[in-house]
Amino acid sequence: MTTALKVRLGAGLLHHARVLPGCIALTIGSRGYTYEEAAATARRWAALLVEAAGGRRVGVFAHRSEASYLGVAAALCAGAAFVPLNRKFPAERTRSMLERADVDAVIVDSASLPGLAGLLRDLPRNPVVLLPDAVRSQAGDLGDARALGESADEAVAAARAAVECLEFRLRVPGRRGVTV
Repeated sequence: MTTALKVRLGAGLLHHARVLPGCIALTIGSRGYTYEEAAATARRWAALLVEAAGGRRVGVFAHRSEASYLGVAAALCAGAAFVPLNRKFPAERTRSMLERADVDAVIVDSASLPGLAGLLRDLPRNPVVLLPDAVRSQAGDLGDARALGESADEAVAAARAAVECLEFRLRVPGRRGVTV
């Protein structure tokens, strides 16, 4: 049995963005995100993850926000493994998860931002921090923090990285590939 990678796990979102672009994909509070908006945001963030940190392992330190849902989609579109991090967990547990996963980047929402500096302090390797709904000045001492949307790097990275999601195909001997 062989496995051939063709499209990433975030392919469903991108497919729906093509066939149902104006339909609501996600609602957070009173704000609705269309498939087209969600896919564009996920692709843009994925490009930044790849450009800034290689995009292999991404921590998502957010709770029920744009950063949490679209951060996971961005990690998947970047072909990365994602580690869900919850600000409501004990800090020691979250820090241990960060250390063990050896994340390259962390996507954090503004509500989780105050607790991040303590979690990152003295890590063997400091990840890049992407702040989709905060400005860099709010981040404090996070080392290599980058706020999404603040620089021209975002557009350059998005154009350069043209991230498409990979489809997984499972090859079974004697049968045609089965899309998973």
